[in-house]
Amino acid sequence: MRQCIIYDSGEPGARLIGIEYMISRRLYEGLPQEERRFWHSHQYEVSSGQLAALGVPLAAANLDASKLVDTYGKTFHTWQVDLGHPLPYGENATCSSVGYA
Repeated sequence: MRQCIIYDSGEPGARLIGIEYMISRRLYEGLPQEERRFWHSHQYEVSSGQLAALGVPLAAANLDASKLVDTYGKTFHTWQVDLGHPLPYGENATCSSVGYA
């Protein structure tokens, strides 16, 4: 399992907006059916270039991406910066990826 932190940008002062747990297809397939709805495939995120490893040399990032294409993620969003809130208001949310099908 991998644990990732999600920022709203790669710039200095970026805000921490979530965390994501990543697991293999094997672990995903072992989850109870009702739990699977909270997880999303990384196939689209990897193929579209949406996943980024900031500060990692390109060759290493590409190698890492090839390992992630067959993984699944569960994301907890802690701050909805797109709503313009100056602080992380409201409840935490479990969210899916843009490419989730």
